[in-house]
Amino acid sequence: MLLRLLQTQPEQGLRLALAEYGGLVKRVVVTVLPAADSRDIEECVADVFLKLYQSAGRYQAGAGSLRGYLCGIARHTAIDRGRRSKRPEAVSLSAEELGIAPDIAAGLERRETAQAVQQAVGSLPSPDREIFIRRYFCNQRVAEIARALGLDEKAVENRLYRGRQRLKNQLIEQGVTV
Repeated sequence: MLLRLLQTQPEQGLRLALAEYGGLVKRVVVTVLPAADSRDIEECVADVFLKLYQSAGRYQAGAGSLRGYLCGIARHTAIDRGRRSKRPEAVSLSAEELGIAPDIAAGLERRETAQAVQQAVGSLPSPDREIFIRRYFCNQRVAEIARALGLDEKAVENRLYRGRQRLKNQLIEQGVTV
């Protein structure tokens, strides 16, 4: 019902989701980011509910509980925010000031490759896309993914193998060096 409400009446659906799961999501975020200030915590919680709204149409009730799904979104959103906050700030020196020649072609190639990979991963069918993202972008273990999605570990391993093959073939077809 909540997911349908998010799709048909987003404001009301988000209000209900926040009332029902706001405390839980905040506890998950605080657990993952214990040193974050309250503003960062609130922003992360807001990001979680935005992601819930954006993915409401993709959620499969048979894959697990909405509560577990939302906790997974909260955990991964908080982990991503923590990783971003640990990145060193960029130094504002140009390549010339550092005495090195910029390799623009290599930078463009890396960016194009990253976009091609992102597009290929996005084209994977569900639940393969989620399995692939959880494994290779969120560094979850196969057992953890299997539990979260209600699948057998062997099924997750098989889907990862087939997903890698599919991605490799797509990237080769696009002329991306694998």
